[in-house]
Parts: sequence; C-alpha cells; structure tokens
Amino acid sequence: YVARVAVCDAFGGTKLAFMTKPFTVMDLLAICPFFLDLWLPGGQETAIFKVLRVFRLVRLFRIFRLGRFAWGLRLMTTALANSFHALWVLIFWLGVGIVLFSSAVFFLERLDCPDSEVGVEFMISHVERCKKAGATWDPDHPHLLCCDMRSSPVEIE
Repeated sequence: YVARVAVCDAFGGTKLAFMTKPFTVMDLLAICPFFLDLWLPGGQETAIFKVLRVFRLVRLFRIFRLGRFAWGLRLMTTALANSFHALWVLIFWLGVGIVLFSSAVFFLERLDCPDSEVGVEFMISHVERCKKAGATWDPDHPHLLCCDMRSSPVEIE
C-alpha cells in the first residue's frame, strides 16, 4: 500500500485524489487489522477487527472487474459456458470411475486377508502378531495382510 501511494502521482494524479478513491480506501481498511494486531499489546481481539476483515473479501471481488478488459478471460468464460453440459457429464463419469475403482481396491485387499473360516484361534493370533509387529503384513505369513476379526485390512500406525 505504501509503495502504491509513493508512485501514484507518477502519471499526473495527486496523492490525495488517489487516497480518496473507494478501492484505495477499501485496500487500506483491509490491511489495517493485520497491523493493528501487531501494534496492540497482547493481541487484543476486538469486534471492529472482524468487521474490517470483511473488506478482504471485497478486495477479492475486484478480480471480476478485470473481465471487462481481458478478452482472453471473456473467451474462456464463454467456452466454459458453452461446454457446461459436457463438463457435468465428464464429472459424473469421473465420480462413477472413482467409486468403481475404490470398491475394487477394497475387495482386492480383502482377498489378502485370512478367511474367518480358518478358525478363531488363528484369527486372534494373527491380529495379535500384527499389532505386536506394527506392520501392514503378518510377520509369520508374509502373504497375508494385517486384518481385523471381520477380515477387513487395518492400518497399523
């Protein structure tokens, strides 16, 4: 902000005219809470700081003003608007693919778990070995994942 004020009169304007523009005042109000937090002892939080932080959001809306001047941005907006239906179809199929592949990974991991039909004693000793080793694979049977009593893979931290 200080640098902008320092060079604002380079093209013939005055500093007073620059500092009284609405967006310049909004910029000043947006950065005030940061500096007031630094200068106030003990980091006192007041309600006025919360109100002033709203001006940070208003600064973000300034980017939409650039759409009038940037033909590339207008072209991109038009292209997105024209292909909106196709993009939704793409997003839908992406979601279907994510669900299918994550389900496949889940069920393929369960294939490496010991069956609960091998016996309760084996499952209990399997779970205890995995917890003691802190590993993802059973130390005595490296072809078996560490699984719980429901034959679901577990992550050992």
